[in-house]
Amino acid sequence: MRCFASSCWLIVLGRAVAYNFHLSGINPENGEKSIFDLYSATVKLVVDKPTGSAITSVIVDDIDAGAGASIQTQTPQLVGGLRTQSRLNLSVPFHEPSTVSELSALLSRSSSNTDVDVVLPPDPKLWSRALSPSFSSLKSTLLLDHPIRRQPDPSGSYPYVLASGPPPPSEGGYAEPPPPTLLFIHGSFHSPDCYADNFMPFFSSHSIPCTAIPLRGIRSGYPSVTSTTKVTIDEHVSDLSKFLSSSPSTKFILVSHSFGGILAMKTLLQESPPPNVVSACFMCSVPPSGNGPMTKRFLKRDLGLSYKITKGLAFKRVTKDPSLCRELFFDNTLPDADLTRWMKGFEEDSKTTIDLLDLNPKLPSRDDSSKFKVKQLLNNNLKTPLCLGATEDKIVDREGVEETGDLWDCETVLVESSHDVMLGGRWENAAYVLLEWYRNLE
Repeated sequence: MRCFASSCWLIVLGRAVAYNFHLSGINPENGEKSIFDLYSATVKLVVDKPTGSAITSVIVDDIDAGAGASIQTQTPQLVGGLRTQSRLNLSVPFHEPSTVSELSALLSRSSSNTDVDVVLPPDPKLWSRALSPSFSSLKSTLLLDHPIRRQPDPSGSYPYVLASGPPPPSEGGYAEPPPPTLLFIHGSFHSPDCYADNFMPFFSSHSIPCTAIPLRGIRSGYPSVTSTTKVTIDEHVSDLSKFLSSSPSTKFILVSHSFGGILAMKTLLQESPPPNVVSACFMCSVPPSGNGPMTKRFLKRDLGLSYKITKGLAFKRVTKDPSLCRELFFDNTLPDADLTRWMKGFEEDSKTTIDLLDLNPKLPSRDDSSKFKVKQLLNNNLKTPLCLGATEDKIVDREGVEETGDLWDCETVLVESSHDVMLGGRWENAAYVLLEWYRNLE
């Protein structure tokens, strides 16, 4: 198993024939230019192929001593059945942070005198090591075009579900088999709302159906458990299994975060796993051995952080202390207003918690047959899962991410993010990794 940080691809679209590239990001809401800081990265440029001419190669001057870069063309190709383009791959080994304007100046010195504006589109293929642009206008557009629907759960497992994107197969309208639905499973302190801000509208914009479920015990109305403060893992597995079995014609990919990862694992490792789950993505998942071994590692590695984790999660101070909540779940890219909103939600959604005494003996690591069951799943209909971790995660460490990858026999991808990879200013780092993996499943 390998553990690696995902590479960075920044895609820009040329609007005219040109050899001088002026790179900028345009905020469609106010028309202002945005500058993006680039770190060690590979930048892919996509420009319209000029009629009757071709760009063969351009050697770019050194950025730093000993650092060179070059552009090479690929054969023109039909992209999306719309137009022929020539792809130029530019690889620049940056040693120090550089801005897009500096890159533009470099390209200008190395090319001809013809000018073109190259505008950063709202949907690049993958960003990983680039500082995020402001997605406020993009998110507004996505939410308008791909609204989140709150609708009843036909299985009766949940009081409602959140849905977005194309309609489910049961409603028809598909000339071909519909794509698998991403089923988002939240973790402790959270609700399905954590996927509604960014992930659901983003994947819906790529014509991927999405559903997010509210786990038993959160604020959204489970009359039968309002008088208790504990929910067992078996109850969670029963709810999820019932939901999955109620839509046998829908293929699902379980996308779980944090504690939701344990729920996804336990559901898949049942004696009779749901046949319509085709794969799974574990994001910053609690590992198969639970939080116990990680807690011991944190105690040895960083006593101060261990204290903060215990204070924040066990004693629920993340619902009262903004600084602690930001440090454990988020980073400085999350606006204060959003932090306040999520803290309020965390308080409401943590009144009922998982029964840890019940969970510990049922963890996947306690079952000697777990690895055998995973092999059976992978030999049958389950496609290789994705195990995704975050470089700045204060709750699930790298060893925990690798442990999950080991059980599920899959590579682990580390993205630059805090624990809540689906929120904050760097949510697209995880989103584009998940999107590329989804597209390569077949």
